[in-house]
Amino acid sequence: MTKSEMSDAGISREIRNSDLTLIVSSFAGFQGRTTNSSQAVARRFAEEARSHGCRSPVEITLQVVWDEDQEAVRRHISRAAASHPGTRIEWIAFGQGTAGFQMETSARNARNVTLADNAGQLPGQVSPVTGRLVSTWNKKEGSNELRSDPLDTRRITGAMKIPESADAGQYLCESILYELLDQSKSRTPDNHLDAGRFFHTPFAPSHTETDDFVRKLARVLFAGRR
Repeated sequence: MTKSEMSDAGISREIRNSDLTLIVSSFAGFQGRTTNSSQAVARRFAEEARSHGCRSPVEITLQVVWDEDQEAVRRHISRAAASHPGTRIEWIAFGQGTAGFQMETSARNARNVTLADNAGQLPGQVSPVTGRLVSTWNKKEGSNELRSDPLDTRRITGAMKIPESADAGQYLCESILYELLDQSKSRTPDNHLDAGRFFHTPFAPSHTETDDFVRKLARVLFAGRR
């Protein structure tokens, strides 16, 4: 029975944390910033996941480059599937840019055509790097909007007392969320991602705020399934 068939049948896959392939991502600095708070949050979350018995999470830093970051997501999911065939793959993404911690639940396909990436590329214009037109969409002929599982969202935001957001900003954060939701919802056999979630982080959370957030998130996701 495939992942999609199990979901349709209402069957949940029981899995130990030690069998889970967990990918944790953050972003590099952007728009002139040399640091990105999502990196520290992602690092702490990976540490906390290991304390719950997860095998060493795959930690990656996305470069804030249109299309290149989405390709990195696809590449790492494929590698995880090849390295650990048949096991559950989950992706937890963090991005900087909000006043407080929040879970993003909606991803629009349309990109923000006024924000250049770290390579100076703007959607709708010819790339100074590749010489090709940069798409104004995250996926050609894809759905206009993708949404996360509402039950999963309520489970997480309710337990953590954090807000959910339906506006991820139409920049690289939203592009990555769109890719994760598209991968996890796809019924094609080449898409192996079971769950993809995205959380926005404040620009400069304190160590206490970061620790409190990652501990709560890890408990919600991993407690009780050693």
